[in-house]
Amino acid sequence: MLVLAGCGGHAQPEVAPAAKPPAPPPTEVLVGPTTLSPDVVLAKIRTDYMGGVKRCYSVLLKNHGAARGSVMITFTVDPAGVAQHGEAHGFADLVDHCITTQIASWKFPVPKDQTGTPTEASFALPLHLEPE
Repeated sequence: MLVLAGCGGHAQPEVAPAAKPPAPPPTEVLVGPTTLSPDVVLAKIRTDYMGGVKRCYSVLLKNHGAARGSVMITFTVDPAGVAQHGEAHGFADLVDHCITTQIASWKFPVPKDQTGTPTEASFALPLHLEPE
């Protein structure tokens, strides 16, 4: 089972513990208000990008069938709706790297500021990963 969380804490995976820098708070919008909300971003990830995240996680499950935990993803959606500066961290390095690579191809609705001008919107969102 793969759960996409919009809030709450995150646990370290049960494999390859390593010192990681502290993650940003769960579900945080890192740039001022835009038309692109965390809920819209999470819905887009669930419907369009979860398959890629599952593929990344399944590689780890082949050798560590009980691996579970949360990965924090951070990225900025640029004025064209393209994810930039994506990073996944907090899980196993193999999965983190794979998801980071996936984020580079993600697209979202164009974020707009209060005047309707396209702008950037940055997000920090946790994804909970556990075997089905």
